[in-house]
Amino acid sequence: MLFRDEFAEFQRRGVRLIGVNFNRPESHKRFIERKRLPFPLLWDRQKRIAKRYGALGLWGLYCKRAYFLVDPKGRIAWTRVEPVPFLRRSNAELLAAIDRCQGAQTGAPKQ
Repeated sequence: MLFRDEFAEFQRRGVRLIGVNFNRPESHKRFIERKRLPFPLLWDRQKRIAKRYGALGLWGLYCKRAYFLVDPKGRIAWTRVEPVPFLRRSNAELLAAIDRCQGAQTGAPKQ
């Protein structure tokens, strides 16, 4: 299931989704249109973001699928970098991680 399919749930939690990879903007535009994505894809042209966050694949040929939850203060609250690009977290798992992180911020009990 794509993020698009449960975008309202991410929005309800106050989450802003942003995709990042080093494909060219023209490729991003086609991908956004084809998948009907309601969020932006950013161009990591020099692969700096992928390198910095451990998401650069073998020999720098691809981006690994990675997820980062950044709290309101700009700190990474949760991360997961998949060892191979075809693996992905389920939306339910990501929403649960968001709920745990938001509970930690408010002092509410973690699930």
